[in-house]
Amino acid sequence: MFYLMSKLLEPFLQPFNWLLLGMVIAVWKSRGRMRGLIGGLLLGLILLGSPWLSNAAYRAWEICDRPKVVKTNDYDAVIVLGGGTVYSTDLAGNDLHLNNSDRLYQGMRLWQKGAAPRILLTGGGDPLSEADLGRRVLLTMGIPDSAILVEPSSRTTWENASLTAALVQKHPDLFPRKRLLVVTSALHLRRAVWCFERCGLSATAYPCDVSGSGTPPAEWLDKILWNLPSAGVFCSWDALIHEWIGILSYRWHHGRL
Repeated sequence: MFYLMSKLLEPFLQPFNWLLLGMVIAVWKSRGRMRGLIGGLLLGLILLGSPWLSNAAYRAWEICDRPKVVKTNDYDAVIVLGGGTVYSTDLAGNDLHLNNSDRLYQGMRLWQKGAAPRILLTGGGDPLSEADLGRRVLLTMGIPDSAILVEPSSRTTWENASLTAALVQKHPDLFPRKRLLVVTSALHLRRAVWCFERCGLSATAYPCDVSGSGTPPAEWLDKILWNLPSAGVFCSWDALIHEWIGILSYRWHHGRL
């Protein structure tokens, strides 16, 4: 009984739903153009807060297909893109924050399976680059230093690709085929692969951090609550719109393939 009550009360404890309720009251109380304006804003909030619509958009955009077969040393390197790794001391005394730890984990697993002889970490940052921070983590996980390369200067996805291409050109002995297995979030892969291929590299996508959900919750109550608008879903559009704008700006600035 307590479990059921806690689930039923949950939507009423969310400030986002308070806002929606306030706007419903405002539509009811207002007249004329003001009612239309508030009603339009309310409809927009409901749509952008809808898990169903957000999930459909993510599933349409994300690249979720992995290579069906990864042979031993099939690639010159497994390249792990930075994104969200922060070195800063928080109130609890923690100084390393891995917001996209799945990228490092999947890169490590691919190296352990023999997909490539080395892991290439790319990403800048201050005071320590994301690539150097990732190297620290991999060393603690038992990956030998000889199997890790770092590109510590890039600040954008395009720089991830262009500076990696320069590194590949500088070390043809390490990258004889220019074949890379690109590990990044499923949301980011479309833009990342485009950049690497535009820079003359053979890039195979390997997704992680998948945001789109393939299956809704099993329980009937969770299924209902899962489809209710929420502030978290509303904010999830930020990352998706960032990717849309990013790839459009890259195509405009760096040209089409």
